[in-house]
Amino acid sequence: MNQARQYSQKPGAIRERTRMTDIETKWRKDRARLLVRVRAGAVPNEDSQEKYKLSLAEINVVRTDVGLPELDYKCVCGYDGD
Repeated sequence: MNQARQYSQKPGAIRERTRMTDIETKWRKDRARLLVRVRAGAVPNEDSQEKYKLSLAEINVVRTDVGLPELDYKCVCGYDGD
């Protein structure tokens, strides 16, 4: 049974699908989602930092706002000093 996908026809769902077709809006929403994960204690990897233009200073500001310890360069990028 090959059924076509039926999208929700609720006005909010239609509006959200329309908004998410814009690349800039999707990028900002994904960046905000990443910052929420950082507030919860996650450590973003280097690729995410580059993609969403997050600096170590910005990540540390978010972490200190919620009482988490600051990250250093070694922790974020896996640098072991060798």
